[in-house]
Amino acid sequence: MFRVLAAILVTVLLAGTAFGKDSLTGQYSTKQTNLTGTLKVKLLPDNQVKFEIQTVKKGGGDYKGSVTTCSAEGVATMENSSRAVYEEKEDHMDKPFKLTMSIKKSSIKIDSNADEVAMCGMGAWLDGTYQKNNSKEPKFSE
Repeated sequence: MFRVLAAILVTVLLAGTAFGKDSLTGQYSTKQTNLTGTLKVKLLPDNQVKFEIQTVKKGGGDYKGSVTTCSAEGVATMENSSRAVYEEKEDHMDKPFKLTMSIKKSSIKIDSNADEVAMCGMGAWLDGTYQKNNSKEPKFSE
């Protein structure tokens, strides 16, 4: 019985490392209907995550020739090995901008309220699953 419990514990610990923040740093991308995006992430000390996300939406319907963008950058806080949260409140906003990163082994799912706080151009968004392209430390815009 002890061997079975020990094997389970080792498996859980290894899974936490493989899917957690240890492999977080890198560059990610998403391709959705009429939208492409990039996400740069770097794990910082003290459970902080620097990020930069940009999306471009090509118009549809009556706006076939239009292009709109959405972007955000900041430092999120790791709540646990699979979730980081960022929140920002600026004077012109009725409510704070919130962005949550749900972290898996080779992807990050972004959920935000960017459309509710006018962070994006008409019809653009940040939300979606971003697949990891590489583990290189990204260069951020300054």
